[in-house]
Amino acid sequence: LKVPKRPVGLVLRAISVRFPKIFGVMNPQRWRNAILRDWRVLKLAPGEHRGDLDLVKQAVQQNGHSLGFALSSACEDKHLVLEAIQGYGSALQYASPELRGDKQVVLEAVAKDGLALQFASVALRDDVDVVMAAVQQNGMALSFASAKLRGNRDVVLTALERNGMALGVATQDFRSDRDAVRIAMRNNVQSLRLANPELLREPGIILEALSCNGNAMQLAPLQLRADRDFVRQAAARNVWSLGFASAELRRDRGFILDCMAQNNMALEFAAQELREDPSFLLEAAAADSSPRRCQYLRSFTASPTVRSSMDQNARFAPRTWTKEDSAASRRRRSNAANLMAVSSSPSLGLAGASTVRRTTETRSR
Repeated sequence: LKVPKRPVGLVLRAISVRFPKIFGVMNPQRWRNAILRDWRVLKLAPGEHRGDLDLVKQAVQQNGHSLGFALSSACEDKHLVLEAIQGYGSALQYASPELRGDKQVVLEAVAKDGLALQFASVALRDDVDVVMAAVQQNGMALSFASAKLRGNRDVVLTALERNGMALGVATQDFRSDRDAVRIAMRNNVQSLRLANPELLREPGIILEALSCNGNAMQLAPLQLRADRDFVRQAAARNVWSLGFASAELRRDRGFILDCMAQNNMALEFAAQELREDPSFLLEAAAADSSPRRCQYLRSFTASPTVRSSMDQNARFAPRTWTKEDSAASRRRRSNAANLMAVSSSPSLGLAGASTVRRTTETRSR
């Protein structure tokens, strides 16, 4: 029968609670051997061992947080503190106040863990070099910088590149800064919730966010989610955005057919009455009789009534993909690409997108 090995530190901790007198018979060599096997034993060791720099160093090499069990005299040793933060930047919290104000030590700590900035001295949290190093490792370290540096443009933009949610701890003026908001949403689209609501009314901001995540559509105001041209451009960038379009648009037969020309999956976000309407599915097949469209429509529904109607229509019969089908598919993809190109052009905007859409529809005919 094999007895599972348990960490020495946990065993000794249990013994210290149940049999406290047993520690009186442990000689220094036994303590040393126990600490070398498990750094957690240092917490239970007598003061003479917790102040032994060589022994504490051995424990620190196992785990930097063992510095927290050492005596204050050991926490004043710069080399020992540097050894501890090599593994865990947060071990800076155990260093003496003098070392937490030492720029070299703090730079080593924040390079390992940017959030260790919270343990630095007040003066170093106002130091550009230290704060920049911290936000380069973790953007949320900006929350521990001084108020002055939370308004420093270079520092804030660097933090946003690492973590878009750092927009919430930067000074208020960055929430209305278009460049800062764009950088933040490319990292995390949810950072748009922290932006000035006025920016969310701009179609360009939402369309750019949709290129990263289709769920960004839910952050758009109701007016934009009900705008046909805007939602069409949004669907061209990310079809999942249709799930947040207004109910009127998702019930609009013509609009859903237009979106399906870009991506057949648009049907999945249509209103339920459209998805279950046999006449609409047949109309979608008539608009694009390619095998891919027809097979998608047939596999989309599980209703026997709808499938029966499809089976009676020759469009849904299996057939071979032809060159004409390939050409038609390329035209549809080209039309969708044109819409996306126009949506990203600030000089044309939504009105220009409508013009290009009408032009591409005419060419496809």
